[in-house]
Amino acid sequence: MATVLIVDDNAENLYLLETLLRGNGFNVTTATNGAEALESARKTLPDIIISDILMPVMDGFSLCRQWKADEQLKHIPFVIYTATYTEPKEERFATDLGADRFLIKPQEPEVLMQVLAELVEKRHTAVSLKPLGEEMEFFRQHNEILFNKLEKKMVDLEIANQRLKKNEEDLQKNEVFLDGIIENIPHMIFVKEAETLRFVRFNKAGEELLGQNRQDLIGKNDYDLFPKEQADFFTGNDRKVLESKQMVDIPEEPIETRKLGGRIVHTKKVPIIERQGRMQYLLGISEDITERKQMEDALRRSEEKYRGIFENAVMGIFRTTPEGRFLSINPAGARMYGYESREEMMQLVTDMAHQIYVHPEDRQRFKDLIGGRGSVEDFEAEHYRKDGSRIWVSMNARVIRDASGAVLHYETTSQNITGRKRVEEELRQTLEKLRKNLIGTIHALSVTVETRDPYTAGHQRKVSRLARAIAQEMNLSKDTVEHIRLAGSVHDLGKISVPAEILVRPGKLTALEMSIIKVHPQAGYDILKDVDLPYPIAEIVHQHHERLDGSGYPQGLKDGQILTEACILAVADVVEAMASHRPYRPAMGIDAALEEIEAKKGVFYHEKAVDACVRLFREKGFIFETAA
Repeated sequence: MATVLIVDDNAENLYLLETLLRGNGFNVTTATNGAEALESARKTLPDIIISDILMPVMDGFSLCRQWKADEQLKHIPFVIYTATYTEPKEERFATDLGADRFLIKPQEPEVLMQVLAELVEKRHTAVSLKPLGEEMEFFRQHNEILFNKLEKKMVDLEIANQRLKKNEEDLQKNEVFLDGIIENIPHMIFVKEAETLRFVRFNKAGEELLGQNRQDLIGKNDYDLFPKEQADFFTGNDRKVLESKQMVDIPEEPIETRKLGGRIVHTKKVPIIERQGRMQYLLGISEDITERKQMEDALRRSEEKYRGIFENAVMGIFRTTPEGRFLSINPAGARMYGYESREEMMQLVTDMAHQIYVHPEDRQRFKDLIGGRGSVEDFEAEHYRKDGSRIWVSMNARVIRDASGAVLHYETTSQNITGRKRVEEELRQTLEKLRKNLIGTIHALSVTVETRDPYTAGHQRKVSRLARAIAQEMNLSKDTVEHIRLAGSVHDLGKISVPAEILVRPGKLTALEMSIIKVHPQAGYDILKDVDLPYPIAEIVHQHHERLDGSGYPQGLKDGQILTEACILAVADVVEAMASHRPYRPAMGIDAALEEIEAKKGVFYHEKAVDACVRLFREKGFIFETAA
């Protein structure tokens, strides 16, 4: 049975390799450095030696050199087995020293056993020491390899130290960060040892609540700080947490403090468990809810005091949550919505936005207003009754808040205004009818103007139709198209103030007559400005003879000052006038009219309006209707 000498300063490596070799039938002796290995081998020759390189007293390279220089040992195979010296030049150096094999850790057990078996079988032909020249050459190469490796290890160690330092710094930062969070949480936070239930930590809020310095609290238990009855209660809940290994929520618990007296806190207690499953600490978080409880008690007393008013009011009185649930309803309120009792309404209505409001967005608008102002007056909305019928209600409401400013509920009074809304609607319809009659009257006046000027009969109607078509071609809104149409139908209303003989006079007008004609936009504006029309009709009529360069009349407005609607009407007015017969000239035709507005596009006339008008005639076949 062959004997193997293992040389390694690492006890774990020695044990593992020894166990492997013994399991494969080898006798094993061990040494922890080169000097110890030489001494052992000279006493009892092994059949093979396996050595690490980096070791105290004598390293593996020096051991190999002396081994191969020893007449008694040089024929015994020498195996270098290293995980540190793995570069080719290090392998060459070991080979030059006479090493029979240079193996890099780790090796598969089968491979290692095969190498050892082969070397043991050929041990009498083991490699001898190769000449390295002078003694100094050996030390030069030896030191160069060792120092390079040591230098690298020093660098690696420095990097590792830097990483460790950074990790420590990061850990400290995290601790500071967590400490900052814990210290600034406005609720009392405390930690107890699971085994003794003694306090090991308090935050600033805990000091302030209990009225004691945390140094005086650490190491104490509940019986050191509170009356026995309270301490029994606290400790009993601690035991529940530790036994169940789950959080325990205590909604209300009384606690005696040094400066604030008796308080009420809402506490949650959580077990902190190690990875091995052992209870280590108990974490507690306590919120002081004394003021909230006092507010609730005061509110309860207030409700009792004003219950009579609430019950006997003739209008609906409600208390509702921001989420849309009823907290209370008076009998009048339940009757207003068609419910047999307040209890029925509170039970059935759980979402006011969709069950009460005909238009749910009105509920959100109500919340936005009351949230911003704190109160709402005369808020009108359409509501559903129980049977699905609709009523209009007017609401006055205010926000009720607790001491910290948090919203508790909305307090609302509601009045059924369905009758009033019906009257208002009838009035609105009457006004609308009057407005339409007024517009009809204006049209009648417009027709009167045309009867005074037979040569321009139908001019306003044609201009209105063309202006509407231009507006549609420009993709303007339906409302804009409609008020352009209406303005076009009365744009020459002011000519009612112009003498008929001027309107029908053949030939060129004098300067005085032209100045009288130019008054008609202003005259039309004066007639229409006080009429309650839904669109700026009067201003469009006023501006329909203005030009972009300021050369128009009556105000001499320029681009940017003229309404787009008036610009469109101006284009339609010019095209229809040039294309039609006038007392002072024959009709010039559509082509001449289109050439005129194209030539003056951007100077007199709005570019987009001109382009739209040209497209209508040349591409889309628009024509003026002929008079019947």
